[in-house]
Amino acid sequence: MITAWKARHPFHDLLRWQLREKRKRLADPSLVVLDTQSIHASVGVPATTTGRDAAKKVPGRKRCLALDVLGLVIDCVVLPASAHENT
Repeated sequence: MITAWKARHPFHDLLRWQLREKRKRLADPSLVVLDTQSIHASVGVPATTTGRDAAKKVPGRKRCLALDVLGLVIDCVVLPASAHENT
């Protein structure tokens, strides 16, 4: 899904590359930071797309972000909160 969005909207990568080069960095990052956050789901969200994070005891979804060292988003994936972070 995200790959299809990126194929139709390549400006996100272009803006990130331009900002990295403006700050005297290589266009492609050599280091990526991965972060996950558990998010409460709204009332009308289908149960098939949500889960329960056993460690944090949060029902909802899990947002997984890949960031470069400047804090710019490289990629984002949303999973049920019950999904393990190593998947």
